[in-house]
Amino acid sequence: SITDFAVTGLQSFLTLTCIMIVVTIGSEVNESPQRHIFLLNRQRLLLLSGGHQASLASDVVDAEHRDQGHVDQVANIIDVLCTDIAAEHEVHPMRLVGLYCGYSLLSTLYVIPAYVISSAISYCRASETSAYCSL
Repeated sequence: SITDFAVTGLQSFLTLTCIMIVVTIGSEVNESPQRHIFLLNRQRLLLLSGGHQASLASDVVDAEHRDQGHVDQVANIIDVLCTDIAAEHEVHPMRLVGLYCGYSLLSTLYVIPAYVISSAISYCRASETSAYCSL
């Protein structure tokens, strides 16, 4: 009946909407490590360039030269952190049904509605079951 059709359609719509929301959020989660790496590298480069600019100034104090080793150590730690974040993301990205969450996943999921529509058409065209498809 038409009620069953409406309920099934609403359920399918809600399921696909939930999948789209999960894909959108998953895409943002998967893009965040790259953004973190970019920001950390930016800070590392600013830290290093600030240390070199201070060493080029004419009124450099000896204490600043001693701090340059500390600045280099912090820059190396930030570099290791960036490498660790990238490696962690490669090993454990956010996935949905075993597929990488992103907008490309939506094109993969178009198979589901196409399969359902194809099955419904073949079900209604079969001579044994065509009586069940009349509204």
